[in-house]
Amino acid sequence: MRSVVVIAPVNHRVSPDHTCTAAVVALALDGWVDPGAASGPDAGAVVEAHRRWRAGARVREIAQILGVTPSSLRDQLRTGEMVLLPERVGSAGLCVQFGWTRSAQSLYRRKGVLPPPDGQDGRALWWWQETIDSWVEATELYWCPDCHHAFVAAAGAREHWTRVHG
Repeated sequence: MRSVVVIAPVNHRVSPDHTCTAAVVALALDGWVDPGAASGPDAGAVVEAHRRWRAGARVREIAQILGVTPSSLRDQLRTGEMVLLPERVGSAGLCVQFGWTRSAQSLYRRKGVLPPPDGQDGRALWWWQETIDSWVEATELYWCPDCHHAFVAAAGAREHWTRVHG
């Protein structure tokens, strides 16, 4: 049986029909979760981990609070075995979300087109998903209808269309 542990704020909406009312929710993917099957961090550690996550703590600090190694926590986050909410979006995530290259994302960040990062974990910059969502709402983006890449200028979108799809 495989389960996913979600560490989320109280009353966080995890889907259109479900609201998380506890600090930790174990989601059974292949049946009911057996509460005695796995030992994990106590509730106090989970609440503290979430509080520190929301305050911008590094993954290394969260792992220490939860009593796991940083590499184990990173693996669990990468595979979806653990989810920490609210979601942080790194540079690679922005590239996927908007269809950008790493160099385009870096240029947009350096020129101030993107909002400043909400935090940094080691050398990696990150933004809260809500920061990116607010930026998208406030910014006129030009989307390619064929490949769904976002452009911050109409001229860039036209050049892309001509060069790639024209």
